[in-house]
Amino acid sequence: MDLEPGVFKKGSAKTMAKSILRSVKSSRRKKGTTLSSGISMLTFYSNRAGAKLPAQQKRRIQKAKDEYRKLVPGKTWEK
Repeated sequence: MDLEPGVFKKGSAKTMAKSILRSVKSSRRKKGTTLSSGISMLTFYSNRAGAKLPAQQKRRIQKAKDEYRKLVPGKTWEK
């Protein structure tokens, strides 16, 4: 799946989530559902950055996951 350049540096969690959703919907190379593919990309980025990722960006990624779940129709995940 191809993502927009700089998607993880977007200002707000909502714009990050919308960008990832556009990428997931246009991709032919996703392996799972729209929901799982987007959440996986956010988790992958967070895990790869690890301890080097600032706390503020970790929070933004977590908020982006929540926003993404709201944007994707169908099943919702409970915390």
